[in-house]
Amino acid sequence: MTKIRENIDCVTPSKKGVALDTLAQLDHITPEARSKNALETLTNRAKYKYFTNEIIYPLIDLKNTREKSYWNTFHCVRLLQQDTEGVIRSKYCKNRICIVCNRIRTAILINGYLPSITKWKEIRFLTLSRPNVNLENLLDEIQLQQHQFTVIWRRLKRKYPNAQALRKIEITWNWKTKQYHPHFHVLLNDYKYSTFLLDNWLKDFPTALRYKGNMDIKGNLNSVMELFKYMTKIWKTEKATSNTDEKIVLPYPPQIIDNIVGIMHKKRTIQSYGKLKKVDDDFENDQATVLSNEIRDKSSVWVWEQDCKTWVDLETGELRT
Repeated sequence: MTKIRENIDCVTPSKKGVALDTLAQLDHITPEARSKNALETLTNRAKYKYFTNEIIYPLIDLKNTREKSYWNTFHCVRLLQQDTEGVIRSKYCKNRICIVCNRIRTAILINGYLPSITKWKEIRFLTLSRPNVNLENLLDEIQLQQHQFTVIWRRLKRKYPNAQALRKIEITWNWKTKQYHPHFHVLLNDYKYSTFLLDNWLKDFPTALRYKGNMDIKGNLNSVMELFKYMTKIWKTEKATSNTDEKIVLPYPPQIIDNIVGIMHKKRTIQSYGKLKKVDDDFENDQATVLSNEIRDKSSVWVWEQDCKTWVDLETGELRT
């Protein structure tokens, strides 16, 4: 149990379709369907609120310059205010480390970019990387990769004016070497464009030839979803040595997550190129509204309880999900 836990009281993309972590339900659906959708939305939100808190508690304990931001994430959708007509309101923090908010941001980006990407002749999924670096070299490495990508893109546009691309920077951490791995995932609209980009990357960075992470594969809609997932992974999954079917999740140490958050503060993670129009992934803090069909005699305030993995009405003890 972390120090912070001792001091407190105890419509996203899916395989079936794309929907935000429902900011509001449609007015024309039946009351029964509205209540079902509201419960599903709150159940999913509770799951990701729980996981977010498990990450945020030790980050708050670091007591550094990002503590206020981490506290904002702690308070994200912590309180639900439900009126007598069934409208449930809360607030988002919009921080990148927050899984609840990132799922909404991901859905906004997918809904914004997907119509254009589906019109491409083909989808190519490209990974560009270089050898891992230590923390003291991480920022310089990111800036170097971004600069050289821009240089190569200019070459590409001169040769292929119709090229379009969507680039995301991602940072992972290696448990064995204790080093960071900044790299790009890129979607392009033609095989010859991705081949040109990869060939030039390997030409400009000869040491990258020895890294097997540089690859160009045929993409699909799953590749689009993968691109928007996260700025950084916060855990590594490995197979257990005793059982090949069992997987062990190794969460990144809090200081490693904090280092990556600090490096990427106010830096753009998604960049569009060519005629692919930029999509703004911002949203309002008070959009966390869910419409249910619950008619109550009086308003309720639900408070998040980590141990219960849901919101609780402290007056009645009722669980929200």
